[in-house]
Amino acid sequence: MTPSLLHRQRNPGRGGFTLAELLAVIIIMAILAAVVIPGVTGLTRGASLRGATMQVRATLVQARQNAISRRADVSVLFPETLPSGNAKNFRACAVYASTYTGKWYAANWEFLPQGIVFKLNNFGSGDSATAPVDGATATMKALMFNRLGERSSATAAQVWLMEGFVSGGSIQARAKAGGTNQIDVLFPAGIVQVKRL
Repeated sequence: MTPSLLHRQRNPGRGGFTLAELLAVIIIMAILAAVVIPGVTGLTRGASLRGATMQVRATLVQARQNAISRRADVSVLFPETLPSGNAKNFRACAVYASTYTGKWYAANWEFLPQGIVFKLNNFGSGDSATAPVDGATATMKALMFNRLGERSSATAAQVWLMEGFVSGGSIQARAKAGGTNQIDVLFPAGIVQVKRL
């Protein structure tokens, strides 16, 4: 036998780790987890906000395209004043179209990702529509496009998307939020643009 094999046979317990070595590895892993986990959480939160922004932008672009292709007035509904506790308040939108012979939905309600809410800015007094929702008829804020794809109201409307939640019929922004994204619908052209605030 070689000397190294003889040495292993005489000291069979020397192949493991000591308690100090195991504690050192556990401490290093805990430090790495403390550094990495908050960064990953921030990335996923930012991804939700980006995803919500692209979702609402796509809905607005779809509504504008429907208005042009169908030569009809089309609105995107943004509920803020439905009965308290309704899950759609500040968290959902839907495309709604009018054809002068009746009204119909062009799309179902689309909910924003969990933890993301919207806030409306520069919506004029004419930026509302009465539409069926949850078995009743309600008047909601609506961003409208005419049959040429232009803004119906004389202002550039803005939809702000942010991290937050709905409480008591109003939105509460998160204290350590990752920022706010703004979607502008320009007047008169109806062009949809995205900005980060």
